[in-house]
Amino acid sequence: MADSSYRAVVCTELGPPERLEMRRLPCAALAPGTVRIAIKAAGINFPDLLMIQGKYQHRPDLPFVPGQEAAGIVAEAGPEPDSFSVGRRRYRPDAYRRLRRRGGSAGRADA
Repeated sequence: MADSSYRAVVCTELGPPERLEMRRLPCAALAPGTVRIAIKAAGINFPDLLMIQGKYQHRPDLPFVPGQEAAGIVAEAGPEPDSFSVGRRRYRPDAYRRLRRRGGSAGRADA
């Protein structure tokens, strides 16, 4: 990918959705066996709303990118890629758990 950063909705403090911020985040180097997904669609669900308010059973460290559902296209593969090749569509129903601090509410995500 040519860009070294991407846009993401970031939770920097716990509270209502109005406190979320749109930011540019740097792209990290891809680890072996991972791919970078260009997010094309992301869902917002009840657990996401609870998480940004600190009311969900899993409380990630601040700041974090919320989003447990995301779909997109594999844009880049790290060393030793898995079975997902560049250009392949990918759905991430468990985006937060797998993508850690780079959730579905971002322009890109590593998985």
